[in-house]
Amino acid sequence: MSSCQKLTHNLNAGPVLTHVCCRVIRWLFTSFAGNFILSASLAVPAIVIQYVYRPQGGVEESAPDAAHRDFVADNIQAWFTWAALGLFVSWILHAFVEILPAAFIALVRLAWGNVSQRILSFAEFYDAIKSWIKLVFYAAWSWGSWALIFGRIWGLYSQQNPATESRAAYLYRIYQVVEFFFFLILIISVEQILVK
Repeated sequence: MSSCQKLTHNLNAGPVLTHVCCRVIRWLFTSFAGNFILSASLAVPAIVIQYVYRPQGGVEESAPDAAHRDFVADNIQAWFTWAALGLFVSWILHAFVEILPAAFIALVRLAWGNVSQRILSFAEFYDAIKSWIKLVFYAAWSWGSWALIFGRIWGLYSQQNPATESRAAYLYRIYQVVEFFFFLILIISVEQILVK
């Protein structure tokens, strides 16, 4: 029983509803349109926070807790923007890594008319390691976008002296965790590529 089927079974859903739910969930995660819908739904809380929760008219003119509300709004918007952008870009990176060998072979075939065995064997090798290449791209994008969104756009994390100058003190450790996962994935991926 798949996890989707377990979920609908626990909700006492019938077999037809279970099948429909599984197909919808699979479509959301595997298609471009579904991924776009998931990314857009992750962006909705950031937009709602901007117009409902954030103090209107600036922090100075609002209620006494306006600075705190602004800080909370920045945190929520930054996290949801990072998640939405990461999900959408990961799908684009996946498509790029999948299409790259076919596009390269088509370009060689267009330029020279035939493809040598050496290029075909390189494409085969690439096919064997592309899952590890995708992981490195995902990890690099997550780390880079995290630093950009939290540091430059919302100004919650300071690159200069992160332990003392960041608006959100907890982000110092989160940055270290994101950085750690990037290097962990990089080392494991390089090791797996070298083994192939």
